Amino acid sequence: MMGIFYSSGEVFNMKELVKAGASAGVVENTVEEIVRGLLSDRMICDDKIGSGAFFWSFPSSQFLQSKARALALEGTLALERSAKEAAEKKKAELGADPVALEERVKKLEELAHLRAHRAALEAEIKAKVDFDPGHAAEILSKVKKCKAAADRWTDNLINLKSFLVSKYNMNPKEAAGMLGMGDDFDYPT
Repeated sequence: MMGIFYSSGEVFNMKELVKAGASAGVVENTVEEIVRGLLSDRMICDDKIGSGAFFWSFPSSQFLQSKARALALEGTLALERSAKEAAEKKKAELGADPVALEERVKKLEELAHLRAHRAALEAEIKAKVDFDPGHAAEILSKVKKCKAAADRWTDNLINLKSFLVSKYNMNPKEAAGMLGMGDDFDYPT
């Protein structure tokens, strides 16, 4: 299709493009799709005059577009090269300063020492957590809650045993055995 545009140097409408494409060996049904693809790739230009749409592409316009794109890419390349040179210069400056390197090494050693000291302090805190009054009070409150729950279960089992004895005339030993209550069953201390 581009050969049709370049060889003739004319402006075409869609009907003329279909006819020219068919004579060039392009399937008629695909000419419109090919033209849309060329338009989206900016290889051809179009304009609407009145109710007609016209398409054209001249070798000089392609040359100018390619040249403009090449100039833009060269500008981008120049910017990237200058950024790379600046980064390399900064890297050389940082690597060449022995005072800065020694200072960095000292600071890294100090950081490692402080981290080790912090880990030792945290281990010491964990070892002494059992002596903390707040921790002891928390454990005591949990123990009280557990004892209250155990007393509640003991009350429930005793009430269930008395219910079985009174309602179903069961033997108290038989009801206690059925509920898993041994001879030594009592409130926890």
